[in-house]
Amino acid sequence: MEENVKPRVVIDDRIRHGKPIIKGTRITIDEVLKALDVKELENTVTSWLWKNK
Repeated sequence: MEENVKPRVVIDDRIRHGKPIIKGTRITIDEVLKALDVKELENTVTSWLWKNK
């Protein structure tokens, strides 16, 4: 069963156990959000370090 949540997000029981993925890939939305969170944390720490030199 395939379900379109947004035009670029697909939920398909046959791909990645039905987790929401980016259409045409096997990249889950969870993976994208985790990557963004890590980058945001890295930017915050770097910014703080530069301000507190």
